[in-house]
Amino acid sequence: VPGYASSSLYRESGIISARQLALLQRMLPRLRLEQLFRCEWLQQRLARGLALGREEVRQILLCAAQDDDGWCSELGDRVNLAVPQSMIDWVLLPVYGWWESLLDQAIPGWRLSLVELETQSRQLRVKSEFWSRVAELEPEQAREELARVAKC
Repeated sequence: VPGYASSSLYRESGIISARQLALLQRMLPRLRLEQLFRCEWLQQRLARGLALGREEVRQILLCAAQDDDGWCSELGDRVNLAVPQSMIDWVLLPVYGWWESLLDQAIPGWRLSLVELETQSRQLRVKSEFWSRVAELEPEQAREELARVAKC
């Protein structure tokens, strides 16, 4: 049955106990259970390794009892930001992930700009070398060299 394949992932990771899973399978229609396993809230708990407690299972059952199709969006956690680990898990890591995603988008543009700047730098070095050699030449030789360059 679709949806139940992911239940083993949650059970093996310790997010949902076997008793909780059996209760959810008994109490929720199959569609609601599938929605729960695809729910972003439960995915975040899996990513953070946060097991469901009695209160969270109760919250799931109460929200799933509503007729609203967006019932999963009402699921949430009470987060105490005074606890350093909660601050890391719920604020700092998501902000860092968002910041990294912005960098991932910007890096190709930066690389292109770097290539352009390196090209301009090489061109300026060549021009500098040329004009320093011109300055070292006698005026007559300089005129001859410039005339030769103009012909090219």
